[in-house]
Amino acid sequence: MSNGTTGSTDDWIEFVEYDLETHPRDGAKILAELEDGTRAQVIYHPGCLSFIGPAPAGVGGGANLKRWRYLNIP
Repeated sequence: MSNGTTGSTDDWIEFVEYDLETHPRDGAKILAELEDGTRAQVIYHPGCLSFIGPAPAGVGGGANLKRWRYLNIP
């Protein structure tokens, strides 16, 4: 399994809060899957997800990241 520094746009990486090897790069654009199963495009900063566009309905600021992958944006 790839870690946060070598993941590709095809690899889903399980996010573990206290394991930095499972975190995306700071400022990276990712597809995030939240604990409730919602998926959204976000910009990752440690401790903060910034939604690209409007946040999905029903997702608040305290949404927890479950897994992620890098976005394939040219």
